[in-house]
Amino acid sequence: MFAEEDWWFYTVNGGDLKRINVARFYHFGGSMQRLREMDLHGDDNAQTRHLVLGEWGLQSFLRESEGMSFPLSRIEAQNVLEAIKKITDRRTEEHIVDFQDIRSLNQSVKDFQMVFNREAGRASAYSITPKGIYDTEKLLEEGEKKFPPELLAVMPAQVVDDIREASRCLAFERGTACAFHICRATEGLMRAYYKKLTGDDWPPPPPKPKMNRDWYTLVSQLKVEGAPKKIIERLGELREDRNSYAHPDVTVPIDEAPIVYETCTFAMFYIAKEMT
Repeated sequence: MFAEEDWWFYTVNGGDLKRINVARFYHFGGSMQRLREMDLHGDDNAQTRHLVLGEWGLQSFLRESEGMSFPLSRIEAQNVLEAIKKITDRRTEEHIVDFQDIRSLNQSVKDFQMVFNREAGRASAYSITPKGIYDTEKLLEEGEKKFPPELLAVMPAQVVDDIREASRCLAFERGTACAFHICRATEGLMRAYYKKLTGDDWPPPPPKPKMNRDWYTLVSQLKVEGAPKKIIERLGELREDRNSYAHPDVTVPIDEAPIVYETCTFAMFYIAKEMT
């Protein structure tokens, strides 16, 4: 019936965040209003359609809103369904519709709309604005697709997870969190690159000489192991900036977060290319 708008909410990346289908609520509101305005003098076929669509919409609402912030609306929705059933049963058995049944339906829909309007006004629903040239939906749901599949294939799972988190933090205007996750993703890929070059984890286990765990030492060792100049230069520049992003007293403004994000993913692109 509403093939394009059947879903109401869907979970983003398997978490608690849900995307809302605004169009579905729009169509649902229209079907409820038509039930509220039904009378004894309407076209029989039109009335049948209004009742069927209204019943389907209410059942869908009850199914999709379970566990969400509409407890009283769900009770009123059940009352509307009972009023619809009373009318459809009478039409089936007696082939007539009673005035009181129509009036009861109109009032139950009115009650539902009043309660739903109140609860919807208190619902935790927000609109996420675009961030620069980034597509909001992609930042929220598939930030890792900034990289092509062949590069993602060489990245450790934790690195990919951090890319996703950094992308979502950027969408939600969490600048410091975005910088943290994308810098951690970069370091994770640097460690994976070191292991590909040497066969060892970073830092190297005994009996090899103990090394500092900082970026300066890791970048220096990547250079020793033959990492290309373009990677070393970019990591060197990033290392200097990263020290300020990672400092506990620093808050990364949201207007700087996309720069950090781009700088890190740019370096990660070249590292991953070398790893393929």
